[in-house]
Amino acid sequence: MHKLFEHQLEAVEIAKQSSNQRICLYYRTGSGKTLTSLLCMQAWNQDDVLVLAPPSTHNHWKKTAETLGITVDTISHAKFRMSHYKLSKTKALIVDEMHLLGGYKAAGWMKLNLLSRHLEAPIVLASATPNYNDADRVYCIEKILHPAKSKGYLSFLYENCKLEMNPFSQTPDVTGFLEYPDAAAYLADMRNVAYLPDNVEYEIDEVSYSFELEPAFHNYGLLSRTNRLAASQIEKEHARIIYSTIDRAGYLHKPLSDLVEQHINGPTLIFCNHSSIAEAAQRSLATKGYTTVLVTGKTTAAVKQRNLDAFRDGDVKALIGTASLATGTDGLDKVCDTLIILDDTQDDSLRRQLIGRILPRGEDSDASQKQIHRFNILS
Repeated sequence: MHKLFEHQLEAVEIAKQSSNQRICLYYRTGSGKTLTSLLCMQAWNQDDVLVLAPPSTHNHWKKTAETLGITVDTISHAKFRMSHYKLSKTKALIVDEMHLLGGYKAAGWMKLNLLSRHLEAPIVLASATPNYNDADRVYCIEKILHPAKSKGYLSFLYENCKLEMNPFSQTPDVTGFLEYPDAAAYLADMRNVAYLPDNVEYEIDEVSYSFELEPAFHNYGLLSRTNRLAASQIEKEHARIIYSTIDRAGYLHKPLSDLVEQHINGPTLIFCNHSSIAEAAQRSLATKGYTTVLVTGKTTAAVKQRNLDAFRDGDVKALIGTASLATGTDGLDKVCDTLIILDDTQDDSLRRQLIGRILPRGEDSDASQKQIHRFNILS
């Protein structure tokens, strides 16, 4: 028998009281959305459910559902978006990581919206709190939970948001909400939403690493490895990060590699925003005798699952990867206390999801034993 947290019991009550059997689990990362989603379906007497989720989580969904006597079929977001993929109007649906379907103009969300108008079975939407940070995503949730409330996105904006006209677009720019401090507060207060605030406290250790680039790079944007000038400031910034971290042989610069090694403590999760840096980190750690696995956007679902299992089972020392580590990687907190953000992202939501992968689960989580090191690449 599962030991349930208070927020899970509250979600089941919200589900039972829902007149249209629709709910959104607006939870922080690592709060048990899988089990809670299935408990809501159980409360609605559903024993056959379709789960839309990242492929690396499919086995976990099936195993959890089995403990509740529920049969689940699983599909990926990519398969759901395919035009030839059809869904039954009478089969209950769980949409995990809903933000992966995109905004109100995206094909994935439009397909879900069309389906939801005719669905004769319950729906559970689930995703972590950092993802809902703008009006577009809030509208997408509300339109599924309460289809008749808003006629469309523009109507939603004019009814709920502070706006500024954009001379280059028919859609105005959102500057805030009329009755709420932000989009997160609007969503948290929405009917049929089970909300768990993201109040876990943790510390980030800032690690500075400096590398001296050639004056010609700074003065003229000369890319020495291709012998040409950077075409834009974006290209120059990208090259600055790559040149500062990776040598010409494809390894991390030795001082950086040594610094990374100093911060490895037990099984370690290493995040890199660029796949080339992740690959260089794996090569460098291998020369130091570390066993590692790599997960990037090019990694197939089957290989990703094998690599995650190897890390969870303690067969490798470090799990290195890119943004794909943010989804479908539950259970890392049980085996890993250290996260190294070697090559940081500018996306605060993504960073919070990554950090959440090693934080302990539960309502009163104590993250004091977790170590989070963020490298600042200076040049």
